[in-house]
Amino acid sequence: MKRKLVSAGLPILIIVLFLGGLAVVYRATQHVVIIDINGIDYHYRTHQRTAEGVMREMDLELRVEDRVQLPDDADLAAGEPIRIVLARTVIVLHDGYADTIHLIARSVSDVLSRALVSIDANDKITMDNVQVSLQDSLPQLEVSPNPTLGDIRAAVAQPVRFRIERATLVNVTDGSLPSSFYTTAATVGQALYEQGVWIYEGDRIYPDLDSPVTPEMSIVIERSKPVILDSGGTVRQIRTRLGTVSELLTEENVETSAKDYITPDPRTTISSDMEIVVVRVRDEYVITDEPIPYRTLWQADSSLELDTRDEVPGLEGIIRTRVRVRYENDVPVYQTEEEVWVAREPQDHIYKYGTNIVLHTLDTPSGPVTYWRKISGLITSYSPSDAGTPFDSPWYGLTYLGLKATKGIVAVDPDVIDLGSWLYIPGYGKAYAADTGGMISGKHIDLCYDDENYVNWYEYGDYYLLAPAPYYVNPILPGEGPPADVDSQ
Repeated sequence: MKRKLVSAGLPILIIVLFLGGLAVVYRATQHVVIIDINGIDYHYRTHQRTAEGVMREMDLELRVEDRVQLPDDADLAAGEPIRIVLARTVIVLHDGYADTIHLIARSVSDVLSRALVSIDANDKITMDNVQVSLQDSLPQLEVSPNPTLGDIRAAVAQPVRFRIERATLVNVTDGSLPSSFYTTAATVGQALYEQGVWIYEGDRIYPDLDSPVTPEMSIVIERSKPVILDSGGTVRQIRTRLGTVSELLTEENVETSAKDYITPDPRTTISSDMEIVVVRVRDEYVITDEPIPYRTLWQADSSLELDTRDEVPGLEGIIRTRVRVRYENDVPVYQTEEEVWVAREPQDHIYKYGTNIVLHTLDTPSGPVTYWRKISGLITSYSPSDAGTPFDSPWYGLTYLGLKATKGIVAVDPDVIDLGSWLYIPGYGKAYAADTGGMISGKHIDLCYDDENYVNWYEYGDYYLLAPAPYYVNPILPGEGPPADVDSQ
């Protein structure tokens, strides 16, 4: 069974090998011809030895507008290319028409001449949506490297589109300056932009910027003036066609108060680059308080008992000032003192000392005594022998008042205790103020003893001045005067 299959396949294999050999021989006997199609080299393999033969074999469909340049057989064999120029497809849009033509042309001028389209100097020509001039060349064919014949024919078949936009004469009156120009723009705004005519906010244009351009149309521009407006420190640059400063402020909704001021005067005619300043003015009132110091007094008070004290605290007064501060654009420029008044009178700080003599009763071992003043001070003692008087002195053993120095006599400071006064000293008893001493000063008292029964005293204690009180009483004892901060007495 296998032998039959091998026998049947052998002729087929021989035929395949034979045909393959023929193909190799056919391929090996071909040569390459260069065909220049619109400047693009196309390599064509053929057995043909003549240019006519190559053209017949390629069977190219050519239009009457196409051109072919054939080399002779010798040049073809030497590598000279067959040159073919295929007509390009061109679509020309102009004056409401769309013309499609096939032609061989180098420049835009050639195309429009063949299309019988006349061009004025100001008309606009676009080729494939790019503005061009009459001298510009047609675009080169765009193909990939080593293109096929189909690639080249497809590139040639791609149409080149031309659009002709007719220029229109436009007359412009810009302020007081007339001018004219040709334009292909569709609207007034586009035409002015192309001519470099700037339109500012506040300018008035007739007809408006969105209006279509028509032949021989007239455009009128009423120019606004540039103005710098400073309103309360906020600066803006604006444009206006208004006549006066007052009209501009009204249009810009700038409200002013009676205190605000405007420069220049609101009646001033507006000029270009004028600076208009609105200064915002306001007043603020500031209340300030300054203290009025109080006095500190030391005063006698007959309602207070002798040797007692009382104090009435002082209170500072207030002097109040109202100041008007003027602000311009929230910046203080000056201030004026408008009113000064005493908001509160000061109250004196008073230290009071009593002058009222009140009699008191003191129980003692020898019976009650009546006194009018109790004094606390140093209590010492002495005897005639240590009083400092020489023994042979005629006044030895005598007091200042000439009495015998013995128990029951007390030495005092006459500026504090009147001589001739009676005192009661606890632990000593009654004593008569009949003596003084160089060391006895202030509230210090010195108790007298006989030399034989001398008792030594040196202590601080209370003693009492017995009634009746003298006609004149010093209400302030030594060391109990006014505080240091007293202003007057």
